[in-house]
Amino acid sequence: MALVTLTEAKAQLRVTNSLEDTLIGLYMDAADEWIASFLNVPQAPVLYRTKAAALLIIHDLYENRGATGEKEFKPNPAVESLLFPLRINMGI
Repeated sequence: MALVTLTEAKAQLRVTNSLEDTLIGLYMDAADEWIASFLNVPQAPVLYRTKAAALLIIHDLYENRGATGEKEFKPNPAVESLLFPLRINMGI
């Protein structure tokens, strides 16, 4: 189950047409996978904080879609702040 809907992702990106729906869908799937991996769970729970994190990841992927760019791509600290309390079985 996706953490966010295509409509929610497009609202975050301010995209009003359907030309990039496939690309946005790919970023949605990537965000879901990244969050599940970060949390060390098979599927991320749908919570407000996971939805917010997914939207931030989708936005970052959409805005930085080139392999190279003028600015260096770094992990979003807001995403980690939202998700860190939910991580499980991470050891010491």
